[in-house]
Amino acid sequence: MKMYKLIPCPGHESSRKWWHFLFKSYPHPLAWVYASKTKFFVLLVLSVVALISPAMAQIGDINQSALAPLLQPSSRYTFLKFRQGVQLAPQELFKSYATVFGLTENDVMTLQKSDSDKLGFTHYRFQQVYKQIPVEGGEFIVHQKGGELTTANGRIVPKLNAETGNYIPADAALNYALRYINAKRYKWQLDRRLYPKPILVFTPVNVENGKNFNLAATNYRLAYKMDIYAAVPISHNRVYVDAYSGEIIRSMSLIQNCTNATAATLYNGNQTIQTELTAMGNYRLFDNCRSDGACGDVGGTIRTRSVLSGDLTNGTTNWTGVGASAHWAIEKTYDYYNCTFGRQSYDGANAVINAFINDNAFGRDNAFWDPGTNDMHFGDGGGGATTGAIVSLDVVGHELTHGFTQYTAGLVYSNESGALNESYSDIFGTAVEYYGQGGTGDYDIAEDMWIPGGKLRSMSNPNDKNQPDTYLGTNWYTGVLDNGGVHTNSGVQNFWFYLLSEGGTGTNDIGDSYNVTGIGRDNALAISYQALTYYMNSMDQYIDSRYATIQAAEDLFGACSPESYQVANAWYAVGVGGPVGDLWSKDRPDDTGDEPNNISSFMWGSEDIWVRRQNDGLTNQVHQNPEYRDPALGVPNYVYVRVRNRSCTSPGSGNVNLYWAKASTGLSWPSPWTGAVIGGLQMGNPIATLPTGSIAASGETILEFAWYPPNPADYSGAFGLDFSHFCLLSRIETSATAPYGMTFPENADLNLNVKKNNNIAWKNITVVDEAAGGGLTAAVAIGNYLEQERLRTKLVFSIPKEEKSPFTDIGVVRVALGDKLYKKWLEGDRVGEGIKVNNRGEIYLSQPTAWIGNIILSPQEVYGIKLLFDVKEKPLQDSIFRFDVTQYRTEGQRDSLVGGERFEINTNALLRRGKYQKQVSRQQASSQKAPEPVVNLPLKNEISTKAFPNPTSASATIQFYLPKAGNVELSIYNAIGNKVTTLVNGQQDAGYHEVLFQTDKLPKGIYFYRLHALGTNLVKRILLTK
Repeated sequence: MKMYKLIPCPGHESSRKWWHFLFKSYPHPLAWVYASKTKFFVLLVLSVVALISPAMAQIGDINQSALAPLLQPSSRYTFLKFRQGVQLAPQELFKSYATVFGLTENDVMTLQKSDSDKLGFTHYRFQQVYKQIPVEGGEFIVHQKGGELTTANGRIVPKLNAETGNYIPADAALNYALRYINAKRYKWQLDRRLYPKPILVFTPVNVENGKNFNLAATNYRLAYKMDIYAAVPISHNRVYVDAYSGEIIRSMSLIQNCTNATAATLYNGNQTIQTELTAMGNYRLFDNCRSDGACGDVGGTIRTRSVLSGDLTNGTTNWTGVGASAHWAIEKTYDYYNCTFGRQSYDGANAVINAFINDNAFGRDNAFWDPGTNDMHFGDGGGGATTGAIVSLDVVGHELTHGFTQYTAGLVYSNESGALNESYSDIFGTAVEYYGQGGTGDYDIAEDMWIPGGKLRSMSNPNDKNQPDTYLGTNWYTGVLDNGGVHTNSGVQNFWFYLLSEGGTGTNDIGDSYNVTGIGRDNALAISYQALTYYMNSMDQYIDSRYATIQAAEDLFGACSPESYQVANAWYAVGVGGPVGDLWSKDRPDDTGDEPNNISSFMWGSEDIWVRRQNDGLTNQVHQNPEYRDPALGVPNYVYVRVRNRSCTSPGSGNVNLYWAKASTGLSWPSPWTGAVIGGLQMGNPIATLPTGSIAASGETILEFAWYPPNPADYSGAFGLDFSHFCLLSRIETSATAPYGMTFPENADLNLNVKKNNNIAWKNITVVDEAAGGGLTAAVAIGNYLEQERLRTKLVFSIPKEEKSPFTDIGVVRVALGDKLYKKWLEGDRVGEGIKVNNRGEIYLSQPTAWIGNIILSPQEVYGIKLLFDVKEKPLQDSIFRFDVTQYRTEGQRDSLVGGERFEINTNALLRRGKYQKQVSRQQASSQKAPEPVVNLPLKNEISTKAFPNPTSASATIQFYLPKAGNVELSIYNAIGNKVTTLVNGQQDAGYHEVLFQTDKLPKGIYFYRLHALGTNLVKRILLTK
């Protein structure tokens, strides 16, 4: 059962591993800104949202980094796609762009191996090393062709900051591990090759959501890793021992039951095998001339023995029994990889293949691969689940593929990476069955000797054997047995492979209808081989296998090829990623349309939603905070939503629903979605629904919504502020029935819905009222909207690392907390860093990244804070400066992201000389795009207007700017819409203009001035107080 939180709209192993048994029995905005002569005042309020635990520490937006000019726009940190012509040595990628990847001076990316494939690509595998110690999970593969970088993929653990001295000796760690295993006898007492060799590694500790390791830097500990081989009772465990305390961090069994089926002579009749004539005049099962007429004589070596009697010998060349069956199946597996992919043996370097039969140490119905000795072991069968020895073609192919995986991706044998490991073995075990039987076979595993249900697993119908066919769907296992369900959750990729090979239609467990056209088994196998060999890393998850196979399909068949289309389509069918023809909008600049979006750290700043105060948003996509205007005037604001088509082969269409909601009341997202309004100011408040029309393949469209924003005065009281913060949310429906095109079922957690589904995009905004205090206003808050839980919170103020010229070079940032929030901070012992206390309730930021913390907020406790930017009077090289404010929930040593904002401070106009500087001193401003200008001064191609003073008790000056000459009408209207006077009516030159509005004959009240010029209408309010 999944648990969800109701949230408000927030603010602003070595390569040697155990791949073992094929089976085992287990239960299955934003800112109020007033610009005085050289100051900006920004009032910021951040709202608490659902607690997010990112799978990987965020280091910014790759498309905003120094690496961006080399990348295609669809790049993401875990999968980079380079533009054509990038000639950079793979090692230099990490040296030249270390900060982009979050690498410190203590990090080195070391080359582990390189391989060249038949397509002309060379693939370089790098391992992250921190202070000369490997970092598990820190792996990247760089791909090159013709001297140019093409792609790079993997994960790096950024910003590690750990000590590496004064740890316990290796022999002490071994003693801790031996006490933990507590065996009566160990295998190295018989074979010294198996003596444990503790090595230091940095390893992740906690598992996220019961599925995968949390690869955040704060989750890593220094540990000794070692393999412990026990003989009595028999076991093989990989044990991690804390290098300081001796605590057992985790132990992972590398032997898992795996009863498979189908055998050579036992199950496939008489077959030709290769044996060796010995000096004794008999024959043994030893093939050191493995060759095939179609593949050439490559001299591979296969040796099949019995654990009971050693070499299997025979007086003639006529063989029977289990040994002959296993020997033949191994030969067929070797031939398949050699003849199909040119790969000799499991390591690609023609290593000797050793196999043992009669190994019933884990029960008769078992088979496994031992990565410590690189041996295969097969049980005799007949233990209750099977009718014969476990040496069928698909079982033998499965086990030897574990060795292949060990020497390529090295997928860790637990959780999702372990499930993928098992699945790839099933995929190529099935391939060996078809190959060895001359093109006949099936998609069942171990069906030749399996009794219960006639098979162990079904790739075409995983549910038949209690496996999931949908990611996180029915039968998905979330416990700790079987190393996190590796033999259960493998069903998802198994079904993906079946659909990709043969095609199929249906509806998956999350309600998505699919229609996959099969591309043929051989093509599907070629894609799987390319992906596993060159694109997968040790701790990869299902979403990574999706990326890897899509890229492999593009390598083999070309971008936008039918094959690559169907790869993605089949993944959609099993609930991993969106449909290929999916319509989507960006959540954040680094969003590339993948579902779920595991990169974006917060989801409330979509660049595909923007607001304009006039209907010019098709050409001017700079976001403005909407301005409140009396609806009776008939002058709306306009909301623009960009909708993109992910498909590169087919058009798409649907409807877009646009909603607004108040941030302070929160968004309650019903499940399933019904379209109903939930409470007056809660969810709902629909603005409009518009059709997208047909969007061409790889195309996009922009929809324009007219909107009359709510009056800020009606909503601001809860914060004690003068203005109000709201959310805009767009929702693309590509189906008229539930789940309306959603890839993942919706629930009460809006942040999770946005992160998972491309259909939903979200933007925080501030509705402003120009008459309130002479400056633009915003309602944003730091607070706790949880109803029953106290929140320990931390506020981080930071300048993005990619900033070439930080704001602190040209100014000072002050934070006005207010008396109550300041008191809360004092009660928490004034915890913080990079700050100086100024007056009561106000702090200075003394370094580019500063924070205050240990602030305890009760349920529903909310405060507003002000940011004040003091700008020095000096020329600036850069006119826009970015500044981030982020709120975290603090739990022990871990921080969970709650909410945040990014501001862009536009200062070029502020420091201009002469008349315009005086005008700017009264210039109102807006903020919040992600990123967006805090001060939205007139652009050279944008009409603008401003009145000051406002409010006024006497006359007022109205200023306007024209980018080019044209006819202008500037008129004054009273509150009921009657024209009072016309101030300008005629041709005007380009540039800045001022006109005096005399108010001595007018009663006090609200008036509006309307500027009509160059086809644009601007209407603003002025308050006459008298």
